Amino acid sequence: MNGNIEIKLLDAVKTLLGDIEVYGETYQDKKSLANLEKYEDVLNGLIWELCTKLKYKNSHAWSEQAIGEKIENILKNNMQTIADWMEMADE
Repeated sequence: MNGNIEIKLLDAVKTLLGDIEVYGETYQDKKSLANLEKYEDVLNGLIWELCTKLKYKNSHAWSEQAIGEKIENILKNNMQTIADWMEMADE
């Protein structure tokens, strides 16, 4: 993330989606679980949006190719980050 604007955007999105913290209390954890459904919907939508634009990495137009390559980097970096976190969670 770059700068304060992006952090504020992330905070706003997290506020809209709701808390996903684990509290060990059934009532609160049920709310967190329900909020995770919102996270899933938004994350799936963003991934879909990126993947549908990935085709531009092979474009002959510079700007389209730059967008496609940026999307490819975003997806690859996030795939690695996810894999790393999942590995740590299994330890």
